[in-house]
Amino acid sequence: MSAFESLVADLDGIPIETKPERVRRRSRVQSPFSPILRRRLEGLGADLWAAPRDEEETVAVLSAAARHGVPVTLRGGGTSLGGQATPLSGGIVLDLGAMGQIQEIRQGRVRAQAGARFAEIDDAARSHSRQELRLYPTTCETATIGGFVGSGIGGVGSVTWGLMDAPGNILSARVLTLERDPRRLELTGAELDRIAGAWGTTGVIAELELPLTAAYRWAEMVVAFDDRNAALAFAETLARESGLLKKLVTCLAAPLAAYALPERLAGERDHAVLVQAADISLVATRELVARSGGRILLDRFQDVRGGAPPLFTCAWHHVTERALKADPGLCHLQALVPPPFGGRVAALAETLGDEALLHLELVRLQGSVGAVALPLLRTGEAGLADAARRIEAAGCRLLDPHRLDLGGGDPRQEGRVRFAAGADPFGLLNPGKLKGSPFLTARAQPLSSAGL
Repeated sequence: MSAFESLVADLDGIPIETKPERVRRRSRVQSPFSPILRRRLEGLGADLWAAPRDEEETVAVLSAAARHGVPVTLRGGGTSLGGQATPLSGGIVLDLGAMGQIQEIRQGRVRAQAGARFAEIDDAARSHSRQELRLYPTTCETATIGGFVGSGIGGVGSVTWGLMDAPGNILSARVLTLERDPRRLELTGAELDRIAGAWGTTGVIAELELPLTAAYRWAEMVVAFDDRNAALAFAETLARESGLLKKLVTCLAAPLAAYALPERLAGERDHAVLVQAADISLVATRELVARSGGRILLDRFQDVRGGAPPLFTCAWHHVTERALKADPGLCHLQALVPPPFGGRVAALAETLGDEALLHLELVRLQGSVGAVALPLLRTGEAGLADAARRIEAAGCRLLDPHRLDLGGGDPRQEGRVRFAAGADPFGLLNPGKLKGSPFLTARAQPLSSAGL
C-alpha cells in the first residue's frame, strides 16, 4: 500500500475526493486580484479534499495528517482574495463548510461551528430574539465565520465596532491542534490574537462565539460630491457621530463610484460616500448630508432578504474587483490608516498624487475614526514597492495584498509563532505563510498523489 493509499484508508468514512479535477474544483477559491500572486500560485493546489461533518471527523483528519506528515490548508466559504487558502505544498484541503451548526443564541452572543454562514446566523438571531451580528463580511451569504475570523480584516459594521480582531468582536474560540492526538483548546480574551487573521497557520478553528446587538431596519444611501475633500469631510463627520447608528461609511474618489455602483448611478466625476444607517438615524443623517452640500443619489431601505443586492456589495473589495475590470492598467494596495483621520488621509493623498484613486472604508480604530485604505494606482507592478514605501512614510501601516508571508509589521506575530509551535509542532498548517516560523519555507511544487 502506498503512502497515499494509507492516508486515504485512514480517512475511511469521511467525505473525501482524490481525483485531481474534482479536488481542484471543490477546493477552488476566488482568484487573487494581484497579478503577482496569480503567477506565483499558478498550478498549485491540493492532492486531497476532505469535508468532515463534525468535530470528531475533523480530529480524525488532523490526526491522520500528523501521522503521515501531510500539509493541511483550511477552507471556509472560498471567498478569500489573497491566496490565503491556496496550498503551497499540496496535501489536504480541509473544507469545514459542512460544520455549520448554530449551537446557541443568547442575549448578546451566539455560538456556532466554524462552517456556519454569516447570513444564516443573522437570520437565526433575528428570528430568535430580534438580534443581529455586529460585524460581517460583504460576502456574508457564502462566507463562513471561521474563514472570516481566520483571514478577514473588517467589513459591514466596522465603522461602529472596529476591525474583526478588535477586542470584543470575538468572544471565544474552540481550536483544534494538528498533532497525532489533537487537543481541543478554548481561547478567550487576548489569546484570540493567536488565531484571528492567522490564515489557519496556528490552529484549526472549530467553533466561535460572536457578539450580537439589537436588530434594526437598515437604509442605504449614496451621497455624491463635486469635491473629494467635501466627501471626505462628510464621511469623517458621519463616522464620528456616535449617536447615529451606521454599519457602512465608504468614501470613493471619482471615478471609482462610477465603476462600483450599478445602473450608472454615479457619474465619472462624482466623489461618493456609501452609507448604511439604521432607520432611527435617517432624519439626522439626511440633515447632515444637506449641511455638507451632498447630493443624495440613492435613498432606500434594504430588506433583509430579497430585492436589489445590498449596497455593501459595492464596497470593500468589490470596488477593487470592478475597478480592475474597468481599467486593467490599475494596480492596488491596502493599508491601515490610524487616527487622526483627516491628517493621515491628507498625507496619504499627497504622497500618492493625483493619479491615485482613493478608496477608504472608515472604521473604528484606537477609539476614534480610522480607515482601511484600498487605493488604486497607475504605477504598474514596477511602481508598487515605491508606492508602498510612500504609504508607510505617510504614517499608515501597509497590508500588502501582493505577499503570501503573513505577519510583516504585526505586533501579534511573535505570539502567533509561539502558539503555532505548540499547536502545530510539525509545521503542517498552511505551510510557507507564517513569517517567523521555522517551517516558513514550503515545498515549491504541489505533491502528486503517487508521491504523497
